[in-house]
Formats: sequence, C-alpha cells, structure tokens
Amino acid sequence: WWSVTVYGEDNFLIDNDWDLYSASGASLAITEDGSFTIRLSAEKQPGDWIPTAGSGDLADGSFDVTLRLYNPSAVVYRNLATTPLPRISRLACDHG
Repeated sequence: WWSVTVYGEDNFLIDNDWDLYSASGASLAITEDGSFTIRLSAEKQPGDWIPTAGSGDLADGSFDVTLRLYNPSAVVYRNLATTPLPRISRLACDHG
C-alpha cells in the first residue's frame, strides 16, 4: 500500500473545505496500463486532486509532496534505485 500526501509550508496538512490531504493506490482512478494522475493545485480540479492551498486561498505557497510505501516487498529494498516511482510533472497554467 502507498500514499501521496501534500504538506504546507508549516509541515502540517493543508486545511481545506474538501478534507482532501492525500491519495493512495486504493483511492485513485487507475487506467488499464496501470498509470494514474493526481493533480496538485490550489484550485479545484477534475479527477483525482489534492489541494495545495486552503479554500479561497489561491496565494502561491510552498508545499511538500511525500510518498510513503507501507510494507513494500523485499524486491523494493533490494532494488530501490531501479524501482519505478511516480513522476511529478509541472504543467503550464493559464490564469488569464
């Protein structure tokens, strides 16, 4: 089991009206090829989304993304350098 959690500048969960703080393999929409997308944004997003700011607070702030692997198989420990991990991509935004 694994999870991705977003923490605010103060290293605490980001308080928000949606009570969304993390996502896990058990909660995501996973495609046939095994891929998934989690959107991290201050603004509400379609699909799997974790807020990076509180509701109504669209100011740019720093945040951390933490990946936790709970009880990974032995192969992960033996091959950590080659274990496929999620990629983080920054997409251009038009706030126009």
